[in-house]
Amino acid sequence: MKKLGILCLLLCFLVASKCDNEPLEGEFATEEETSCVFAAENVTNAAIAFSQATDETYEQLCLAYKTAILNLIQLCGDPDGSLQALLDSLGDCIPDSQIDTCAEATAAAAIAQAAFSQATSETYYDLCISYREALLTLIEFCGPDSETLSILNDLGNCLDSANAEGFMRVTAGTLNLEFDIINVFEDGNLLEVTGETGSPTYHIIYFEINLGETGDDIINDSFKFNFTSQYFPSTQGFNGFTSTITTNSPGNIIGTFNGIVTNAQGINLNLTSGEISVLY
Repeated sequence: MKKLGILCLLLCFLVASKCDNEPLEGEFATEEETSCVFAAENVTNAAIAFSQATDETYEQLCLAYKTAILNLIQLCGDPDGSLQALLDSLGDCIPDSQIDTCAEATAAAAIAQAAFSQATSETYYDLCISYREALLTLIEFCGPDSETLSILNDLGNCLDSANAEGFMRVTAGTLNLEFDIINVFEDGNLLEVTGETGSPTYHIIYFEINLGETGDDIINDSFKFNFTSQYFPSTQGFNGFTSTITTNSPGNIIGTFNGIVTNAQGINLNLTSGEISVLY
């Protein structure tokens, strides 16, 4: 298992390597700087997943983490050798007998905070979401504390307000959830859809869809559900995750979703009565 002290070196690396080139307020980042920031975001996401590794998933998540770090080195460099030290600490991705999930979640949150501290107007939302997910994972494994809850509250939904109307709702286990903060981001023909329950729980649904595309299971590959941790569609066994988009015209998305989602620890959660009806 990687050591928290080594991971904190990455926090120093991210801050030190970006501060000299940090854009002034109101300026736009270059393509190279943006790529570097998103590479750091990918390391954050990999670190979050790795913090939830079990003995069964350790090797796979560790290798994915190493790949993300190698990509960060390629795009951002490694001026003080801290990234190489992090790679060395991961070794051959053979798990120790005991995994300190709280330490791993703490390290993931530090990485996410470092990347978020360098956000520009173009990267703010994505890095804010990654940071918030890291904090939710930290709460899950280390318990809530006033500082983490305060940061989470300050981040809010990472936007001033919703830009879409309608509803997304689902029953997660026995809990009925209504996602009343809905945002749709248009990236060319790609629509990135986020629904949130708002403070204080911040349950989140996210999926991507190409404008005009309808049918079964077309959002499954991008679907994420942040509940007590991050869950993804399961295709294993009975009652696998399914979705259907019936309407996907400019300004309107309608569909349904149901079935089992699972987290990095292999814990399943049954989603029923999932509905999507969004106007943007």
